[in-house]
Amino acid sequence: MMRLSPATTEAAWRWLNGGLDLLARRRLARLCTGDRLQVDLRDFIGSRLFHFGVWEPHVTALVLDSLRAGDVFCDVGANIGYYTVLASRLVGPGGHVIAVEPSPAALRILRENIALNGLNNVRVVPAAVAASCGRVALYGPSFGNAGTVSTVSREGRTSELDVEALPLAQILTQDERARLRLVKIDIEGGEGPVLGSILQDLAEFSAGTDFLAEISVDTASPDVADASELVARFHAAGFRSSAIANDYDLRAYLGFRGPEPAQALQLPIATQTDVLFSRRPRAGAA
Repeated sequence: MMRLSPATTEAAWRWLNGGLDLLARRRLARLCTGDRLQVDLRDFIGSRLFHFGVWEPHVTALVLDSLRAGDVFCDVGANIGYYTVLASRLVGPGGHVIAVEPSPAALRILRENIALNGLNNVRVVPAAVAASCGRVALYGPSFGNAGTVSTVSREGRTSELDVEALPLAQILTQDERARLRLVKIDIEGGEGPVLGSILQDLAEFSAGTDFLAEISVDTASPDVADASELVARFHAAGFRSSAIANDYDLRAYLGFRGPEPAQALQLPIATQTDVLFSRRPRAGAA
């Protein structure tokens, strides 16, 4: 259940966070599930979590609905561990979570949050997911949103360091791939090459694995021209694609009354969209 916030406008939101920040920047957020996360009130994601107890409510609802005890979940771009912590509780002692995150700053908080919640079924992988093995540059985040660290160069971003990069099929063990229920991929523009490599390695994954990825209009990779072509390749491989609602505006949180059903993806993709690729029918998908 999402908590209500006393701030109902962006101006009030900034005023409230500014006042709280004067008292303490680092806070303990209590999530809708009862779990806890160390967050930074100056961070966009951290402030949403502190006040509402949830991040990306429609995506969160999908994750909560998808995972069961004994499942394996892979969180690609785990950041500070919100989805990692949620999934750990859902899959239970017989399940497993693989949290993949290349940023040293995020990794430190991710590990703190895993320890804070006493999680014993999480494996942290300090690397970037890519189309091939090697090293990739990691570019710093935009101001006020640590979750925008990326391997994709953008104007105004500087390269902070080089990190190890591996294809997803090589990060996961054979047993993890066989039991894998859901892979969530949010890597700030780098999804194209990763999804392309998954298609190339599709035989390595269970037929019951779903892939949830944030896809940009200009998503591309060396062998995929754009987002629409990437989606077409998933369709050719037997997947159904569904669009998952995801609005970051404060009004979307204040007005949230429950998750919207997944909708059939409309092509061409005109805006950044969270897309679920699944080879199993899903209720609500057109």
